Amino acid sequence: MTRNIDKVLLGKLHGSELLGNYDRAIHLSSMPANQLLAPLHRVALATLSRLKNDKERFAAYYTKAVSTITFLGTILAVILTLSAQDLILLLLGPEWVEAGKVVMALGPGIAAKFVYETHSWLHLSLGTPGRWLRWNIFASILTITAFIIAAPFGAVAMGIAYSARTYAIVIPALWYAGQPIQLSLKVLISFIWAYFAAAISVCFFWLYLSAYWLPLNGLLTRVGTINKILIISCTVSFLYLVVVIILQRGLRSIREILSLIRLILDRKES
Repeated sequence: MTRNIDKVLLGKLHGSELLGNYDRAIHLSSMPANQLLAPLHRVALATLSRLKNDKERFAAYYTKAVSTITFLGTILAVILTLSAQDLILLLLGPEWVEAGKVVMALGPGIAAKFVYETHSWLHLSLGTPGRWLRWNIFASILTITAFIIAAPFGAVAMGIAYSARTYAIVIPALWYAGQPIQLSLKVLISFIWAYFAAAISVCFFWLYLSAYWLPLNGLLTRVGTINKILIISCTVSFLYLVVVIILQRGLRSIREILSLIRLILDRKES
């Protein structure tokens, strides 16, 4: 219901050049969620549909699935946010540099988007399309309001509004979708909070380190765009993994990722 409304508003108020930058930024920032969630949607939906009469197993499977994709989605959000300018420079060229600023604004919202998109799994597997429709109407009104407020301030403001809107609705969306089966948000949050805490910590640490630690600052200045992206990606991924392990006091997330990889490989072979 809200498809392209943000683009219509930006195009009308600011013209085609700004709209082009925003469009490219939206396309790039939506790729992680689209590429990862699409192949998992059918698997998760089929499994949850079979478990809908067993509340405990249903909740356990859903919580584990959300935990796994949030672990991946959050680090992807961190990488995209911190390397946005360089990714745009590499993929689109210097004439699209303004799009990099929009990607930085959209990046933090990617982590919440990974969690939010799973609310459809609950509605569809539990057979509650009417509730899903009512939620979408509510979410659309909130989204359009946020876009109208942000549009006069430009593409970066629209990106910030997009991210803020996603964080604002993710918990209410899961609560509403999970009501028919009494899904415990407290348990779900206990599984995923460490990923967001790790992401915030790593982002601030990297921004401080890259700005004030002269050896790193000099290295990032000298190397090419591809090498800079690799340095950022590898470093923040390692730091993120370390912080998650410390916060969780174990390797639960690593085991979940390995299980997901085995599942994907098994499906490809079949």
